[in-house]
Amino acid sequence: MNEFITAVLPTAERKLTTTISPEFAQPIQALTSMLSFLSTTFALPIFLRVYRSFSSELQHWIWEHIVKRNKFSEQGGVQFKRAMEGLWQACGDYCVRPAVGMGKVEDACGVLGLPTAVNSKGEGLFDLWTVLREFDAGRERAREVMGKLGLTSVDLHEARWLVGRRIEAVA
Repeated sequence: MNEFITAVLPTAERKLTTTISPEFAQPIQALTSMLSFLSTTFALPIFLRVYRSFSSELQHWIWEHIVKRNKFSEQGGVQFKRAMEGLWQACGDYCVRPAVGMGKVEDACGVLGLPTAVNSKGEGLFDLWTVLREFDAGRERAREVMGKLGLTSVDLHEARWLVGRRIEAVA
């Protein structure tokens, strides 16, 4: 079981507090140091071009080495989503849209972070089983659910594949 820590990460203008796994705190601190240096060294348009390139390459690495190579339990999906949100939060002081260039990872967070079941207060929320049922009900219903989940960077085939990355979906 992975424990989470609350890391205070230095940013350009303020302290940022987010709950992330201990293994991820060090890389985020190194990243914020690098982004701070780059943002003060380069003019804004050049920095943003470098950041977009970086985020695109990072998305490719995360997709290939984390999403494709692992199956996620409900807790693992939540941990992955929390780590990505911590990453984007840390980068938020350096650009307005820190997840730019990482749409597939955003979509993966949306699917992998789904609860297995929605509690009684969860009106309008989707759980893994509902999404799985709707994806199997046909293209039109699947696309409707994808829209409601905010999946914009993956196609239907990839969305179904992401649901299959959840351990509970194949059990």
